[in-house]
Amino acid sequence: MYAIVDVFTQYFPQLSELVLPSIYEQFAVCIQQKNEQLARSTVNCLETLILLNGERFSDDMWQRTVQLFRRLFAATLPKS
Repeated sequence: MYAIVDVFTQYFPQLSELVLPSIYEQFAVCIQQKNEQLARSTVNCLETLILLNGERFSDDMWQRTVQLFRRLFAATLPKS
């Protein structure tokens, strides 16, 4: 996954709008897995992607990012 973040960062202008939704979908799936190492690694990749590229995000990309966090929080909150 780190390689995906590297390629995304290197080719941001060409890939950003097209690939970001797919990357976020894969990140969401991996973060919600019971394998803690996979989930932690994916969270680190998400953090790196945002830190390296966030300054170049469009408003739509930030909206997608916020939606991803909301989805992840909702999926991991305890349910009564």
